[in-house]
Amino acid sequence: AATAPLQGNEATSLDSGSSSSADMLLSETCCSLLRTGFRKDRDTEQEMFACWTCKIDFGRFVCYNCAKKCHRGHDIVPVGFGAGYCDCSILSKCSCLEIGQ
Repeated sequence: AATAPLQGNEATSLDSGSSSSADMLLSETCCSLLRTGFRKDRDTEQEMFACWTCKIDFGRFVCYNCAKKCHRGHDIVPVGFGAGYCDCSILSKCSCLEIGQ
């Protein structure tokens, strides 16, 4: 079955299991790279999206916040949950790396 592209404002599941208010702020407003670093262990599990417009797919992904902000209007497809880090800052221009942006 084909997966429908994510529109800029469409809500999906967002991991809200953060324990501190600082972690919650990072979860809600910033690129997940600020929380995960360049790690791929179990505690980095998150919802992943492919951006076909930017050719971020096949083993690379953008996080929920980058899908909504940095890739708004792009051809975004949810690809599931997994451990890893957001590739937005590596493969495109990430505007979610500053807290509160």
